[in-house]
Amino acid sequence: MSATSQSFWSATEGIREDLNDIASLGVEMYAALENNDDPGEVADSLCVIQARIGAVQTRIANTIPAMQDIAKAFDTMAAVKS
Repeated sequence: MSATSQSFWSATEGIREDLNDIASLGVEMYAALENNDDPGEVADSLCVIQARIGAVQTRIANTIPAMQDIAKAFDTMAAVKS
């Protein structure tokens, strides 16, 4: 696998892991609500989730243009080979 392919696979896997972690936090938050019915704890959990969403949103926003550049380069290379 090329360094470029490895880079975009790593970036995509990292985003997937971040989203899975956020989903897990949501499951844990709901389980805590069911166990103790504490709205303060839920609010604290939502703050953590919101911060994680903000971080992954920034990561995605930075990744999209880079991925688009890679895709254009691959398309350009494919056109040269034709």
